[in-house]
Amino acid sequence: MFEKIYDNLGPKKLIESMIKTNQISHAIILAGEKGLGKLTFAKEIAKELVLNKNINNINNINNITDINIIDANLCGSILINNIREIKNKINIAPHESQKKVQIIANCDRMTVAAQNALLKSLEEPSSSTIFILTVSNLNSLLETILSRATIINIKPVFEKNAIKILSESYPKTNISDIIRYVKIFGGNIGLIKSILDNKNNILNLLEDLLFYIITNNQFEVLKIFSKYKTNKTEFIYFLELFKIYFEKILKIYLKNKNLSEVLIAHHSDYFNYLENKIYISDLISKALEYLDSNINFNLLLTWLSINLFY
Repeated sequence: MFEKIYDNLGPKKLIESMIKTNQISHAIILAGEKGLGKLTFAKEIAKELVLNKNINNINNINNITDINIIDANLCGSILINNIREIKNKINIAPHESQKKVQIIANCDRMTVAAQNALLKSLEEPSSSTIFILTVSNLNSLLETILSRATIINIKPVFEKNAIKILSESYPKTNISDIIRYVKIFGGNIGLIKSILDNKNNILNLLEDLLFYIITNNQFEVLKIFSKYKTNKTEFIYFLELFKIYFEKILKIYLKNKNLSEVLIAHHSDYFNYLENKIYISDLISKALEYLDSNINFNLLLTWLSINLFY
């Protein structure tokens, strides 16, 4: 069971025990940073819950009637109308099994109104429906939702395993690059794969952006942001990735004051000012909130510029 989920032995054993003893929680929250495979884990749990002799051979989860998935990465934000649609579906009895599973992915981008609507379903759970939510930041969910769910923290895989898995998946990539990525992002395989799959040298761009912020080069920062002016989804992805990148680099720097092994283009002396830039993480989080509220792009750039270089 759960062969596709690397490491995370504790979470896997807990879910296996719940399923085998038929004591699965009516609501499960899989929490952990972006890229850890939370949605993959949610799908694997869902398949285990609804599989029976009639659908054992179906590999594509989208063909399983009793599993429904809504993903904020695909719809932009999870709104109250999305939750109303879910409620209509869970009122229908399971078609092929004893359980129905509703997966709500990337709940960081669920509006408060949608969360309150979801809360009503969690307060009066259906005996036949299991909710599985994935979230990167638990603080983005209402306390009342958290209190009505079993929270399972998903961790990165061990770095040694991450290097092995990535080198096997990307045999043409220089092993020294893979090691450097793992040193920065730890065992976050999904995140590193998204970087390796990106054809635009996005890691260089992340380092450039941080370098320009540190050296107060407002013009170059705006130039990088402007690349995403016509693609909101890509800009959200870039900002989310930059936030993680910044936090990882800051952690490495505060630990040993040496970034020479993980930087690509710039001399590490410039990064001695990192300690003065801790506010960047919260600033990017706020920018992502504004993007979810459909703020005008030029207005957002103005706001970012003012606050990044105050």
